[in-house]
Amino acid sequence: MEAQPLADLLQALADPTRLRILALLRRMELSVGELAIILDQSQPRVSRHVRILADAGIVERRREGSWVFLTIAPEERTEPMFHLVDAWADAPSEEAFRLARTATTPQHWKAFEKRYRAEMSAPDKLRMLALLAALSHKSNFSVGCYCEDETRCHRSILRTLLEEQGATIT
Repeated sequence: MEAQPLADLLQALADPTRLRILALLRRMELSVGELAIILDQSQPRVSRHVRILADAGIVERRREGSWVFLTIAPEERTEPMFHLVDAWADAPSEEAFRLARTATTPQHWKAFEKRYRAEMSAPDKLRMLALLAALSHKSNFSVGCYCEDETRCHRSILRTLLEEQGATIT
C-alpha cells in the first residue's frame, strides 16, 4: 500500500465520531439522517464525516430518492483496516483496569503498569506498536488522554511504549 492512501485512511479513522459511525455501520445499513439522530449531531456535520469516510474508501453511499444510505465498503477493502482497529484495543483487560481504578499508591500504579506492559507485549500488540511507530514518521496522529491526571492513564504508558518502538512523538 502506498503511503498517501494509508495516511488518508488513518486520518479518516482519527476521529471518535467517525469511529462511532463505523461501529454502527458494521452492524447495519443506516441513513445519514438516522446517524444524525443516533449521534445527536446535525445532518451537515454527519455528512462531512461520511464524506471523509467515503473518500477514504471505507463506506459506500447508496441514494434512494432524497435518502442516502450508508454501508461498509466491500470486505476485501475494509477487512485489513478493521483487523487493525480491532487489534488496536489498547485498552487494558478488565483485570488490569481494576488494578488501575483501585491504584491509590505509586506501588499500586506500578503493578498496573507492569500488567499493562505485559499485555502490550503480546506479538500482535508489538506488531501494532511497531506499525504505529513507523507511521509516526510520515503521518500525524494523536494518542490523546482525557484523564484528570495524565500520569495515571494507560495512554501515558502507551506513549512510552510507542517511543520505545522509535515513534516520533511531538
